[in-house]
Amino acid sequence: MKAIVITIGNEILSGDIVNKDLAVIAQIAKEYGIKIQKEITVKDDVEEIKRALKDTSAYNIVLITGGLGPTSDDVTREAVAMFLGRELVFDDELFNNVKKRIKELGIKDNPLHRNYGYILKDCMPIDNPTGIAPGILCKHKNQYIILLPGPPRELEPTLKNAFLRMGFKKKSDGIVKIYRTFGIREVELQRAIDEMLKATSDTIEIGFYPSLYGVKLKVKYPDKKIMEKLERFLWEKIGENLYSDKDEELPEVLGKILKDKNLTISVAESCTGGLVGDLITSVSGSSAYFMGGIIAYSNEVKIQLLGCNREDLEKFGAVSREIALQMADGARKKINTDIGISTTGIAGPTGGTPQKPVGLVYMGYSDGQRQEVIKRIFKGKREEIKKQAALTVIDLARRMLI
Repeated sequence: MKAIVITIGNEILSGDIVNKDLAVIAQIAKEYGIKIQKEITVKDDVEEIKRALKDTSAYNIVLITGGLGPTSDDVTREAVAMFLGRELVFDDELFNNVKKRIKELGIKDNPLHRNYGYILKDCMPIDNPTGIAPGILCKHKNQYIILLPGPPRELEPTLKNAFLRMGFKKKSDGIVKIYRTFGIREVELQRAIDEMLKATSDTIEIGFYPSLYGVKLKVKYPDKKIMEKLERFLWEKIGENLYSDKDEELPEVLGKILKDKNLTISVAESCTGGLVGDLITSVSGSSAYFMGGIIAYSNEVKIQLLGCNREDLEKFGAVSREIALQMADGARKKINTDIGISTTGIAGPTGGTPQKPVGLVYMGYSDGQRQEVIKRIFKGKREEIKKQAALTVIDLARRMLI
C-alpha cells in the first residue's frame, strides 16, 4: 500500500511550529505495512488543498492532517468535500458525541463547536479519544482519504482507529530493537557496527539517530536467534557507552541501578539550575532513591549549604574541578545520601573568558569512598548546554556504579 501525506497549516509554513505529524504517521503506517512515499505541506486555503489532492491519484491512501478545528481558518473538510464533489452534512449523533467529549474535558461550550458535527456525505467519523475533532474516513474510487486532527497526541490514536476501521492488521516483520548510547560519536559507533556486520552473513537493517544527547540505534533483526548473537557482539564492542537495549532514557537506567543496589542519591547544581533533579525525578518511583537537591547558584549558597571552601572559591573560581568535587560531597553529606553529584559551569551565551569559555562544565561524583570529576566543553545554545551537562553527570553516576 502506497500513501501520501498532506499536512495543512500556515503555522508550519511560517516556521512557528515544527511539523511532527509526518514522523508519527510514518511510524504507525510502517507497523501496518504501509509505505509513506511523499509528503507535502500546504497553507490553510481551500484552493491549495484541492490542488494538492489532484496529485494523489497514484496513491492508495491519502492522509490529511490539520484544519479540522471549528474556526474560520479550518477549511480541510470544505476543501476535501469540494474536491470529491460531496456535500458537508450535519450529523446529530456525531455532534452529540462531540458535546460529551467537550464536557469530559471540562471545556466551556461555544457556538463554534457545532462545526465539529459536520461530515462529508457517505464518509464515516473516526473516534479521537484524546481530543475533540473526530477524524473522517472516505472511500473514493480505489482510494482511501483520511482526515486527521493535527496535534500529534490526537493524530496517533485517531489514525490507529482509522486503520482498524479499514480492516488493516499490524505486520509481524522481524524484530526491531532500539539501543541508546551516550559518550560515543556516530562515526565511532559506525566502526563498531561495521565490525559486527563483517562477523555475520545475516541481513539486518540499522538506522542511526544522532543528537546532542547521544546516538540512538534502531536495529531490525530477521529472527530472535540472530538478534541474540549480534546483540552480544554489540555490547562487547560498544561497552559502557551502550546504556540500554530497551529504548530507555538515561535517568531511568540510573534509577534501576540505584534501586538494584539499594542506594540513594542527591544533587548539587549550579549551571544546570535544577535540571539534573528534574530529569532524575521524571522517572516514576524515583522517590525510592532520590532524596533531594540544592541549587547553589551563588558562591555564598555554595559555602553555606554545601560547605564549599571560601579560599578555594577565590583561588580556583566556582567553575573548577575543586568546587565541583566539594559540591558533590557537600550534597551527599548535607542530604545524607549514599551518592552526591554536581554541576558547575558556564551555560552562556555570556560569562565566558579565554580561560573558561562558554560551555565549560565540571561535573562531580562522590560516594564517600570514591570521588570523580570530569570536565567538558559543550557546544550549543544555553538550554542545550544545560541539558548536555545534566545528562552527562547522570551518565557519570551510571558509569561509576556499574
